Amino acid sequence: MSSAGSSPVRVIRSRVMISHSEPARREIVNEVTLINESKKPVKDVFLQRISFMPALRVFDYDGSELVHYPNDFTRIRFSRLAKSDEGYQELLDRMKRKEIFVLWISFPHEKPIHPKEARIVRLVYFDDKNPKSVKWSIFSIPRYIFDKITPPDETYNTFWNVTPPSGYRLRHKTLEATKTVGDPPEKLTRADGLFIDLTDCLISIRIPFLPAVLKYSMAYTVELPVAEVVFLEVGLLLLLISSILVAIAPFPTLLTVYLAAIIRLILEYRNSIAGAIVATCIAIIGFLNDPLTKRTRLLLLVPILILVLGYII
Repeated sequence: MSSAGSSPVRVIRSRVMISHSEPARREIVNEVTLINESKKPVKDVFLQRISFMPALRVFDYDGSELVHYPNDFTRIRFSRLAKSDEGYQELLDRMKRKEIFVLWISFPHEKPIHPKEARIVRLVYFDDKNPKSVKWSIFSIPRYIFDKITPPDETYNTFWNVTPPSGYRLRHKTLEATKTVGDPPEKLTRADGLFIDLTDCLISIRIPFLPAVLKYSMAYTVELPVAEVVFLEVGLLLLLISSILVAIAPFPTLLTVYLAAIIRLILEYRNSIAGAIVATCIAIIGFLNDPLTKRTRLLLLVPILILVLGYII
């Protein structure tokens, strides 16, 4: 995100703070630090953005909400400014091609950005995109991807901070970290100013600016605590094994030969064991109300189906 045209206001830092109220629902706060490099107070600021921000609200440093105009108003304003500044005409053309959106923010008359003054503006919005779910897991784990492309003329650092909902943990994976100085692109490292600090409850990333095209892409997931994951994985495995043994107990197989003593015990109490397995599965399904266990609840039906097939056959 940068200021538009030949604006006297320049972006000197961008910080994106992502907080989850639920695993599949997140609020994004883009905190932009501006500085007025002119000798006059500035009341209007234009910020470029590459995507739509649903339910956008703009706040000043003191928490008061600021006015931001629709793009139709911005186009009319740019048409006038383009008569004396070709930079605005270029932005207007890109807006018409829907390559960028421009956010026009207006400050109150009594609170402009004074010369040499820095001002923090917060853009608060919700992510309306449904995250993809991790495929090979017994849990319904949402997976988010965040991308950042820094052009050579961008002169500020970008920070990302992600926090999970209470009772969950985060897992991070860097998908791409490159700088294009020559051909082919080189790896972007800590020596270039890329800092990645990770814990279960915080992802903190600093993306530097360099005289090159930088690309950084990350994926992160919101997951259950390790103890719950292990408990459910082991429990499901035991129920599956038990249901298979009960289902195949009456049939002579290589497995039943090796487990003859166990099979005799299962045959003696087959109905009781089958009932216990079914009751356990139903009880666990009833207790699992976490949004990440939707897939797990379906998988708990598998032991029951195995038992049904074993009795039918």
